[in-house]
Amino acid sequence: VKLAVRNANVLLITDSLQAADMPDGVYDLGGQDVFVKDGVARIAAGNLAGSTLTLEKAVRNAMRFAGISLAQAAEMASSRVADSLGITDRGRLYVGKRADFCLVDEDLNVKMTMIGGKVVFSR
Repeated sequence: VKLAVRNANVLLITDSLQAADMPDGVYDLGGQDVFVKDGVARIAAGNLAGSTLTLEKAVRNAMRFAGISLAQAAEMASSRVADSLGITDRGRLYVGKRADFCLVDEDLNVKMTMIGGKVVFSR
């Protein structure tokens, strides 16, 4: 992981399902049951159905496994992703940008989320 982060343009993304950060149980994915056990989502046939990884956990994992700073991991989850997609109105906190961001505590637990400058989640 350290080698990849040092030598590649690593992005932190997630394909998380609605079951992300939820307890084990049965969830709906487009009309299909998804069974989550121990944080792993599978369909009835046993195939993986997607991820339950949240982005703040991806940031935490990058810091832990790659030995990088919060600033480096946050860049991988924000501006690098926007740049790779050619998105110019988000990914950075500047005047004129959308103001999509999460406020986290010292343990990277999400306390608030803003999208387009409006609070959409607050704990």
